[in-house]
Amino acid sequence: MAELTFIQEQKFLYEDLASNYDTIESLFTKKLWHQLTEELHSFLSNPHNRRGDNFFQLYDGFIKTFEPKLSQLRAAVLVSLVGYSFDDPQRAIDFFNAVLENRTRLGEEASLCVEADIAVMHVRLGLTEEARVQLDAAEEKVQSQGTGEAVVFSKVYKAMAEYRKSVGPPADFYKISLMYLAYTPVNELPAEERYALATDMALAALTGEGVYNFGEVIATPVLSVLVGSPNQYLHDLVIALNQGNIDVFNEVIDSNKEAYFAQDVLKNCHDQVQQKVVLLSLMNVVFELPSHERTISYATIANVSRVPLNQVDWILMRAMSLGLIKGSIDEVAQTVDVTWVQPRVLNTIEMATISSQLGDWVERVKGTLLSVEEQTLELYV
Repeated sequence: MAELTFIQEQKFLYEDLASNYDTIESLFTKKLWHQLTEELHSFLSNPHNRRGDNFFQLYDGFIKTFEPKLSQLRAAVLVSLVGYSFDDPQRAIDFFNAVLENRTRLGEEASLCVEADIAVMHVRLGLTEEARVQLDAAEEKVQSQGTGEAVVFSKVYKAMAEYRKSVGPPADFYKISLMYLAYTPVNELPAEERYALATDMALAALTGEGVYNFGEVIATPVLSVLVGSPNQYLHDLVIALNQGNIDVFNEVIDSNKEAYFAQDVLKNCHDQVQQKVVLLSLMNVVFELPSHERTISYATIANVSRVPLNQVDWILMRAMSLGLIKGSIDEVAQTVDVTWVQPRVLNTIEMATISSQLGDWVERVKGTLLSVEEQTLELYV
């Protein structure tokens, strides 16, 4: 068989990969298509197995011959891995377009995955307008089809994230990347891709206009990739922002000034980032107070936010204009009565705070109930 002859040739060319090719050959001979698909996915996912264009040769001389027997969605994932192995994005586009000539066999979902990969390559070539048109169409198809396959959403959101990383704004990149992570297990991403995504998302969280909720990204494993790396300071800054802890925020910057200001986006948006941590310190103060005790003095806000007393008015008005809090300001008494604070995704410590507040609320309700019952008895006596 031509397929087995091809595998024998590959074992001869790449002796260090012989065991991998042996496994592939065995599964193919036994016609175990599912297991073969999984083995091919594992092989193509490992960049250390790449030798020149051997991934493409494996597809062209082997996978393509039995591709119709595989799950077409899984086959599209294999096609993606092969396409991403090309150094030249245009060559990858040509490869993907050749695969799409069999669109009828592939079906809508598998074709959509390949189209998303083409959009990524257009972004990498700087053809952002072409990518935008493709992604608008892809997003419409995903919504209209109502597909339940996570891989389809993952592919489309990955392409959209690459597009937003290229053209901005950072806030949109941050939101779409969260959607990408919702459908993509972080541990399945290559190490380099995990690190790049974690770095980009941290930068977008810090500088993105309107991004004041970091609980979602902290809840995913992606930021932990930065721990112990040269970019750990980005992880620490996001944590400090989420806590509204200005002292820790300033300490992290002071300890990593060179790396911090080497990032052009942080250097250019430094004032904006500082304003963000001040606003988050206010939100954190409000959040930690029970709802019936949210009359806060200017002095308290000035102390927590590390700003002069005469700037508290500006902080409050800014927070209200951004929809972070709602309430009324008493400039005579130098207090603010906060009636609402923007909801946020909570971590374990914050959940404990909420639990404590709920416990206090239950006790107050019990006290009120007992008081009403006592007064009711007196009325009937």
